[in-house]
Amino acid sequence: MAAVELNRSSAPLWVAYAKLLVSQGNVEAAARVYHTALSLLIQTKEGDAVGDADLSLLFMNYVELEIRRGRLSRALGTLVFRVRVSRQLTFSLCRSTGWNEPR
Repeated sequence: MAAVELNRSSAPLWVAYAKLLVSQGNVEAAARVYHTALSLLIQTKEGDAVGDADLSLLFMNYVELEIRRGRLSRALGTLVFRVRVSRQLTFSLCRSTGWNEPR
């Protein structure tokens, strides 16, 4: 986990670490890595240091892992959460720039 500690906002590093764990048969630990990375990067994204593509990369790989584990309801819940996060961050950005939704 030392490489991830060097750059905690690097989605590709988190994904690579989780995939390494999966290749070693430690799927539960990989799921925890995705959960930790998403929690961290969503908080960071609110400060606008993480790109939407990075969040999408993490969500896509986490959902894929859950599908492969046969946890379809968890995968669907994660996708729904992704949409909510995206909308919330978009509205937050709009408010911070003074943009108002059209009426």
